[in-house]
Amino acid sequence: MLFVGLAYAVLCGQAYPKFNKMASKKLLQYAVVGLGFGMDLHESLASGKEGMMFTVISVFGTLLVGWLVGRVLLKVDKNTSYLISSGTAICGGSAIAAVGPTIKAKDSEMSVALATVFMLNAVALFLFPLLGHWLNLSQQEFGMWAAIAIHD
Repeated sequence: MLFVGLAYAVLCGQAYPKFNKMASKKLLQYAVVGLGFGMDLHESLASGKEGMMFTVISVFGTLLVGWLVGRVLLKVDKNTSYLISSGTAICGGSAIAAVGPTIKAKDSEMSVALATVFMLNAVALFLFPLLGHWLNLSQQEFGMWAAIAIHD
């Protein structure tokens, strides 16, 4: 469905751009809050204990690599690079929605970051199973790797 919407926007142009801008911003913020209400606190704490150090290292490592690739290698502007790195490191669109207003990111920077993270996740959904088989990962190893890497 993502590709159908993308193809439509490329071929026909964006439908209702002013409404989409306003609605998508609000809906994303409400969705982040709604995700929080859907979580079981005890389950979250129990599962968090098991991989806390791994999570901390992977988040900071991803932020560092994202900064190096975005700012140093690709020369992407500061806010967009930070948003993409945050979205990649933490939890995709939710992180971008939370970080964007904090750093006073422009709508265009948020849009580029969201599109980048969603496209990377879409590619990963097809690529990761192939890589998991090629690397001969167990179900648990593959699950941990995919959970850390694919957020949306």
